[in-house]
Amino acid sequence: MRASIADLNATPLIDVLLVLLILLILTLPRKTHETRLDLPAAGPAGKAAEIVRIELDADGALYWNGSLAHSERELDGWLLRAARSEPQPLIQVVPDRRVRYEHVLQLLARVQRRQIERLTIASLQE
Repeated sequence: MRASIADLNATPLIDVLLVLLILLILTLPRKTHETRLDLPAAGPAGKAAEIVRIELDADGALYWNGSLAHSERELDGWLLRAARSEPQPLIQVVPDRRVRYEHVLQLLARVQRRQIERLTIASLQE
């Protein structure tokens, strides 16, 4: 009797079980691995914010969208109007490569005092 149990080959049984396991894994629905995200709904499309370029020359001259700012009061007026507009424009400061860093810092401080929230610093393309 002991000899007949030793002759039992388990390899085909294990092969069948592995095939069934692979089929079970392949046929499982993929939804068990999904993650639910609660994204905010898109609001109504408002008007797009404009981009204002403030260029700073090597001699310290300021240009607002290509127009020379003749005085600091004129620049402050433009910045005040930009700060009050809804939505606020994106202020893009473009300093010349040769401008003193002090002038750039003064301009950034002036923009910050006007509470303009959207500000970038760009470089001139040569």
